[in-house]
Amino acid sequence: MKRAFFSFTSLNVTGAVMQTRIITAQDVEFFESRISPAPMVGLAFEFPAGGGVEPHVHPYGQVLFGGEGIMCVDTPRGTWVVPPQRAVWIPPMTLHAVRLRASFGMHNLLISPHVVADLPKTCEPLVVSNLMRELILRAASTDEPLLRKRHVDKFFEIIRDELEFSDEIPLSLEIPRERRLARLCTEFLREPSDNRTLQEWGDHVGASSRTLSRLFTRELNQTFDEWRRHVRLQEALYRLAEGRAVSAVANELGYESTTGFIEMFRKSLGRTPGQYFA
Repeated sequence: MKRAFFSFTSLNVTGAVMQTRIITAQDVEFFESRISPAPMVGLAFEFPAGGGVEPHVHPYGQVLFGGEGIMCVDTPRGTWVVPPQRAVWIPPMTLHAVRLRASFGMHNLLISPHVVADLPKTCEPLVVSNLMRELILRAASTDEPLLRKRHVDKFFEIIRDELEFSDEIPLSLEIPRERRLARLCTEFLREPSDNRTLQEWGDHVGASSRTLSRLFTRELNQTFDEWRRHVRLQEALYRLAEGRAVSAVANELGYESTTGFIEMFRKSLGRTPGQYFA
């Protein structure tokens, strides 16, 4: 079966998936001008390491699935890290971009806004069951849009079920607006092994630990320790997916012991790193 893909300089339909590094907003706009008015269109494309999709917005709802790799989806509300065998729902007219560290095969469903009115208006994680995975792969591996209403109805029934029963995977990382908190978060994101206390961070950014604690709760609905653990978990997913040893990742992210890191991972995701990436 044929696949729709984004080429390096433009958008085409061909019988094979080819690699592209960066998809621009202009590429997306050009492609959308060529989409038939079907309720659902599948896409598949591959990226080398460092590839991605520039910030863009479109009228379609989108199911973004990566299979074995990990991707970052940036939105105005924050960043969504999508682990292996997970997907993310992106509502129509949501500004978003995609960043990738490693080579990556991406599968998408673009869904007409006319048939997604009752789906969430914010980005939401999807736990991809075996059935849903096969439906996504099938839709993204054919150049025939899903025109038949019965196909669309069945697929949406599965999407609704998955959204309703999605487990609480900590995928999103919101971006703070307050200047001092934003500085703290930005610098920690650059160096997630930093073990400075909240008081030490306060001395660095010009705020008391009490003020920073209040800002974390108000803007991010988390304590500093919870936010820091969340950031490290997201970074750990990236590094483990690249094949790094658990002990090395634990050390790189500032954990005093591998056991402590494994316990944090298990409490957050319900499985140890070895089980998660098995």
